[in-house]
Amino acid sequence: MSSQDHPLQQKQQRPSAPAPSAAAAAGEIPFIKNVLDKWREAVPEEMSTWSFPAALTTAMCIASLPKSATKMPGLPPYLQLVGFTSMFALSTWAVHQSSEQDKVNGPSTATAWSIMYLVTNLRRGLVSRQTVPLAILASTSLQLGIYGITAAESFYYGAKVDEVDA
Repeated sequence: MSSQDHPLQQKQQRPSAPAPSAAAAAGEIPFIKNVLDKWREAVPEEMSTWSFPAALTTAMCIASLPKSATKMPGLPPYLQLVGFTSMFALSTWAVHQSSEQDKVNGPSTATAWSIMYLVTNLRRGLVSRQTVPLAILASTSLQLGIYGITAAESFYYGAKVDEVDA
């Protein structure tokens, strides 16, 4: 009796993996496409051209600089906050200067610095339970939500980036 004829070994053999779908073979992942589509429904494309959310975050960071200098719990160190304030101001300018040909640069800059601020300061701000750090975290999260969809679509689909290069 060969090993293939043995009933226990036949039960232990697993079927081969199914072939990848056409969408996966083309490089599209249905889950990511579904998430991006729902996100875009919630945030219209014209919102990613508004410079107000980035300006709000910049203003909140500028207003909190004196409190950071006195080492208020929940805020980043003074020099770090100065750096984030300047980068949020640069993001505000980049979003404001976005043209029909380049809709990706400003929102992508704002998204990158929002993610960086949240990665470095989220825990510190939440643990402090202070109003000012929580307000900056909320503003940064709002900025990420509004500008992040444009950056994610340009990364995933690449259509808007290709239009700029053309």
